[in-house]
Amino acid sequence: MNKYFIIIAVIVLILGGGFFYRAFLLPEGLAPVSTGVVREITIVSRENHWDFYPEIVEVDQGDKIIMTVVNEDDYDHGIAIDAFGVSQR
Repeated sequence: MNKYFIIIAVIVLILGGGFFYRAFLLPEGLAPVSTGVVREITIVSRENHWDFYPEIVEVDQGDKIIMTVVNEDDYDHGIAIDAFGVSQR
């Protein structure tokens, strides 16, 4: 068999399995929800302070978040959101 055919068949099976799972097997509580609310949040790393402002950001499940991170300091800072696998400098 052609190796490209096998690779394509495996990709199609994986994608098909994912679609089947999301359509029929995903528990109701884990399905994505959307409230239609868009929140724009600006997080600032203040100069010569080792913190972010605001320190805590609370949002509701299903909100779309547009986050802007501003670094007023001369040092590099990073931000991470473990639950979503986000880690940026």
